[in-house]
Amino acid sequence: MPLRRGLLMLLLAASVACGSTDPSGGLPPGDAQLAILNALPEGTVATLLLDDAALSVPASGTRISRVVPAGTHRLEARAEGGRILSSAQFAVSVGGRRTAILGGAVIGGGAVVIAADTASLPRATEVKVRVINTVQGTPALDAWLSVAGVPLDSAARLVSPLEYGATAGGEFPGFVIRPPGTYRLGITAQATGMVEVERVVSLGGGEVWSLILVRRSSGELEVVPIREA
Repeated sequence: MPLRRGLLMLLLAASVACGSTDPSGGLPPGDAQLAILNALPEGTVATLLLDDAALSVPASGTRISRVVPAGTHRLEARAEGGRILSSAQFAVSVGGRRTAILGGAVIGGGAVVIAADTASLPRATEVKVRVINTVQGTPALDAWLSVAGVPLDSAARLVSPLEYGATAGGEFPGFVIRPPGTYRLGITAQATGMVEVERVVSLGGGEVWSLILVRRSSGELEVVPIREA
């Protein structure tokens, strides 16, 4: 498989907004919210532009969010020196929510996928978690989520197939509910059943997590966990 893959900006539905930090007590009238998750190594994305206005780039493995006007927007990620890595055009309604994931591969061009996101938090006895594949051109994959130390079996199958971009179309965000605990995420090749990459993650009650599949500069796959709430 080629090492050069697209840097992906995945836009996942939650509200989008431009300029200021997260509001408390709800969004201002006429506005929406944009969250940005950075699943790439530090420094890969040097500049983010929303409608040509600069936004802060979140640190690797973290999330930030901003208030933006409802409507149609263009989000652009650039490397040092101004080269465009990826761009996305999207629309968001009043009170809507969008999440942009900076993922894909460290080396390469760009691609855009739009999907839905959640706007609700789980109960203290639950955790919300999803898996997002931001790597183009992988063989057919499956995602498995089991309690750490327990072998992967059919009961642990989470997403099949784990396709590039969103786990489902429309406004379905792809989250599942699980009890809090320590879990093992395994990504396997459908053709062979071999584990391509795995990651152990601790998920706490009341939390929301995205587990993002990316490709390192070495060509190896990696799962980057990012807490959203």
